[in-house]
Amino acid sequence: MNQKGFVLLYILIGILILIGIAGGAYYLWAQEYRRTHPIGPLPIVVPENIPLSRNIDETATWKTYTNTEYGFSIKYPDFITYKEKLFNDVTFYYKIDDEDIPENKYDFPSYFTKGLGILFRTGPAEQAASSELPNRPQEKVQINNSEGVRIKDSLFNYYLSSKGNDKYSIRLVYQGRTVYQTKDEIEKRLRIYQQILSTFKFLP
Repeated sequence: MNQKGFVLLYILIGILILIGIAGGAYYLWAQEYRRTHPIGPLPIVVPENIPLSRNIDETATWKTYTNTEYGFSIKYPDFITYKEKLFNDVTFYYKIDDEDIPENKYDFPSYFTKGLGILFRTGPAEQAASSELPNRPQEKVQINNSEGVRIKDSLFNYYLSSKGNDKYSIRLVYQGRTVYQTKDEIEKRLRIYQQILSTFKFLP
């Protein structure tokens, strides 16, 4: 190999050495940078038009019953219907039980209905409950714009008044002799009636 060839070889070796030194220096720098600047989890970007959670209101498509006499409204699903009785009382019940409901308002035994009775009572909620069911344990409740009490030792028994109203209250009670019903049937109906109760509102 002539002198010119040796020069080119030395130059090539020098370049390789410089590349190796630079690569090693970069590796050491990168290691130190990662140690002093740890990388956390990447942020999750959620588009503005997509909500983080979806709260589905099962009652949104329900029908609404409004009683202007006593100033309240309540929603109910399509498989539930109702009949108004004397004194503007009303009972909501399953449509499959309709054949058990007499048409005559004067002949309406509540145990046939297995339904949710909404009954007018005089006086504020606590007073009406104590008068009608003395010595029964009560628990204060608030449902939407109403307040009142729940009879604790009853399956479903509420007395509600609009805030500031001491003239009358509304009793919501599960009507039906449970001895004629299975446990599953009672629990299923009570779940639906609790949903219906959650939509109860006094009119403004």
